[in-house]
Amino acid sequence: MAEYTIWALAASFVTVQSDTDSDGIPETTPPLENPNAPNLLSGWTQGAGTHLSNPSDGFQRYITLDSNSWVPIEISDNGTDDNFADNDSNQTLTDALSFGGQNYPAGRTVEAEYTLQVSDGANTYTLIGFNIREPNSPVGNSYGTTEGLAFIGEFPPIGVPLRVIGASEGPGGSSTPADDYAVPPCFTLGTLIDTPNGLCPVEDIRPGDLVRTRDAGAQRVTWAGAVALDSARLAGNPRFRPVLIKAGALGVGQPVRDMLVSRQHRIMLRDWRAELLFGSSEVLVAAVDLVNERDIVQVYDLAPVTYIHFMFDQHQIVRADGLWAESLRPGPAVLATLGRAAQEELFELFPQLRGADKPPFEAARPLLRARETRVLTSKT
Repeated sequence: MAEYTIWALAASFVTVQSDTDSDGIPETTPPLENPNAPNLLSGWTQGAGTHLSNPSDGFQRYITLDSNSWVPIEISDNGTDDNFADNDSNQTLTDALSFGGQNYPAGRTVEAEYTLQVSDGANTYTLIGFNIREPNSPVGNSYGTTEGLAFIGEFPPIGVPLRVIGASEGPGGSSTPADDYAVPPCFTLGTLIDTPNGLCPVEDIRPGDLVRTRDAGAQRVTWAGAVALDSARLAGNPRFRPVLIKAGALGVGQPVRDMLVSRQHRIMLRDWRAELLFGSSEVLVAAVDLVNERDIVQVYDLAPVTYIHFMFDQHQIVRADGLWAESLRPGPAVLATLGRAAQEELFELFPQLRGADKPPFEAARPLLRARETRVLTSKT
């Protein structure tokens, strides 16, 4: 049996609108395609998403994510794969779940009902209709409702109208591995951080300690924390397994020795092509987007791992094992991975984090998407 986590956003945090005058700006809330549906993400009996890509009134639909209060949903899959799929009764909630103001018992079947392709005008994102089957569904069947959205690859921007440009039944028309779905960044035990007093193991960094930063010299750490993941958690959540960056993978002394980071931890790259392509010679890229299976590899074994976070009062670039990398930049998706005690500690230090729908700090460098990283690192 596979166990995995899907991060989803409840339908109550999603706005669906129509562009009724074809000016490219959504301005009207459309009627429900199905008058019995609980929300505008839900359609008729078969969840193909066409009520959003090809609505009966003919007006272009837009979807806006009003918050990034993603919820990690633990799923047990009694089937023979680890795909989060459509029409798969083997996929059930591992634990009781509170989602979108509703409570669902453990064991309730869940599925990826439909796929939407949406665009912000510059980039395309893949959204998945997340369905929790209900025995007394208001639309007369258990799979016609869509309780929220999940995301393939990366999370879309918050507060930006996303034009619906395509839809299909299920996740991409078939099944999609659970580890293709979007997750939250961190160092691991033993990583050496550059400080004014020399190199310090990351696990020994404490609030109040000074750490050298690329932009602002020595800065005081405002918060530090850790998350320990055992073998069982890693087995059920492949996206939590670290990435190994081998010594010298990104240049001489970069890093100075093999280092492990979480998949979404961002590494700073300096390249003249980045200036041409993205307007800055220094950019931040997710470690997983650098994987080449030669000197930057995804770790597949299940050895327990401890991820270490530390944060300043601004997003900073620090030197870790000789490699420039980011400090913690907390948004709701990252906070959700820390546990309640760590969250409350951060809220006390940074009250603006509570209820925030985006990270409170500007990014220290441009943040590249996966395909942008591939363009930058391509040898052709």
